[in-house]
Amino acid sequence: MTIRGKKYLFTLPLFYAGLIFHAFSCRPATPSVTRQNFSQQYRPEERILRPRFAVYNVTDSMARLYFTINSKDLLYTKGGGEGRYMARILLSYTLHPVDFPKVIVDSGRVVMNDVDLQETKKQLASSVDMDVIIPGKYFVEVTFRDLNKASIAYALVHLDHRAGDVGHNFLATHKGTDIPLFQTYLDSGQAFNIHFYKSSVTKIHVRYFQNRSGPAAPPYAPEKPPAQPLVPDSAWTLDISANPDVVLPEEGWYLFTTDPASPRGFCLARFYRNFPEITVASQLLFPLRYMTMKTEYIAMDTAANVKRTVDQFWLKNTGSEERARELIRNFYNRVGAANTLFSTEKEGWKTDRGMIYLIFGPPGNVYRRATTETWIYSNDIGGGGITFIFDHNDKAPTDQEYVLERSMTYDGNWIHAVDAWRQGHVYTLR
Repeated sequence: MTIRGKKYLFTLPLFYAGLIFHAFSCRPATPSVTRQNFSQQYRPEERILRPRFAVYNVTDSMARLYFTINSKDLLYTKGGGEGRYMARILLSYTLHPVDFPKVIVDSGRVVMNDVDLQETKKQLASSVDMDVIIPGKYFVEVTFRDLNKASIAYALVHLDHRAGDVGHNFLATHKGTDIPLFQTYLDSGQAFNIHFYKSSVTKIHVRYFQNRSGPAAPPYAPEKPPAQPLVPDSAWTLDISANPDVVLPEEGWYLFTTDPASPRGFCLARFYRNFPEITVASQLLFPLRYMTMKTEYIAMDTAANVKRTVDQFWLKNTGSEERARELIRNFYNRVGAANTLFSTEKEGWKTDRGMIYLIFGPPGNVYRRATTETWIYSNDIGGGGITFIFDHNDKAPTDQEYVLERSMTYDGNWIHAVDAWRQGHVYTLR
């Protein structure tokens, strides 16, 4: 469906109800970089808008911003000539070069109306195109509004708009549709289709890597030396000319490229069944590495009954079954949330952001810039606050990886937090 004006909005098959669209172009007179607090997006218990986004370089001069949201997050009110219940959504965006974050390359707004057809819930999805004339690295500031209840969600989406095997030249979609996956991992057996922005490319090379990543080092640990190039465990070629259905055959992560020697590409991961939730006993043990001594962890890992050993760990450190259940519920809810929020080629709880989230809880304030994400907590040790700065790693397999700026100054805060968990307290800072 083409909209009058400069912008276009495409209605995708995922829509279960008809939408009415209005699109606008705009270039604000005063460019700005977002200073919004993103912390609500890291609190799964709060009922807020949770849109998800994906970007794809459609051509050398155009990129497509996809978005999706569950209808249960929207407010439907009665209105219109037919008296139907409708949701009203406004999406606006501004596109900035990473090296010149105050420059606005493109901007626009889209208004959408969705009619409620008495569905219990439905996933709404569509897209808007952005003009990107010059190759380079960009970021998109997105504002997503539910106009019926005046709630707002903010997002910052990275865009690599260069030729070759950059990740945004690939698009993975749900089987038989044009709808993006909107995440970097799949469940076992889940089929998808993969696309490349140049139709002349018909062969995609796939490299498979086992998931050997361990948990992130503590925030006070020295910086690790640069990683050596990884050697794939297997590799093969995929003919995409007939748009075949693809399934990731084993747990691990996969790099899709057009050049078999390219260090860049599009990454998808497959973790254990029912990821991001915890459903296997061994998955209960692994995150405890953050709060156990090495010898203690090894003893638990080699125990005959891992589930019983994990239960005994919590019971020993709380002194009562009731408190143990409370800690287990809170701790593993954080593991599941970290998996949902921060997963890359490895599980979210193993990442730097996942580690901090797991031990300290959701941050009270989150601010994003073109290449950094800053988390600010209050501090119950001697006043002041705790600030963690994560740098966006644009050389990582996915564009979701942020690396913590480590410091020995975090030593006391980390020990205090881990000790609180081990004394039977759900540790949370804001």
